[in-house]
Amino acid sequence: EEEEEVDETLLQTKTIDYTLTNLKGKFESKKGVMNPISCYGFNIGFLKLPNGNEYVVCFDQLKNSNDLDVNCVDEISVIGEFESKTIKSNGACPAGTMEIFYVKDWECK
Repeated sequence: EEEEEVDETLLQTKTIDYTLTNLKGKFESKKGVMNPISCYGFNIGFLKLPNGNEYVVCFDQLKNSNDLDVNCVDEISVIGEFESKTIKSNGACPAGTMEIFYVKDWECK
């Protein structure tokens, strides 16, 4: 009777640890606005941190994201992860790659 070998690499791929990041800042929505970042997502905008750093933030992975109106008067707190997204040229949008912060959860502060 033969013993079945366990593939260690297979086990490791199942336990990937996703690192979630928490960012706080001022959000400027570009939803429904002609902007170069609109090529990368629908419910998308810029998040400016107090230290001056600015990130592209996208809410498209949330449930009902198209109907979501992210409008925080002061600061917004977002939890999510950075991902690189590559798009092909489609006339209105040039081909390119952009680092985007995909939001998993958020709240106005």
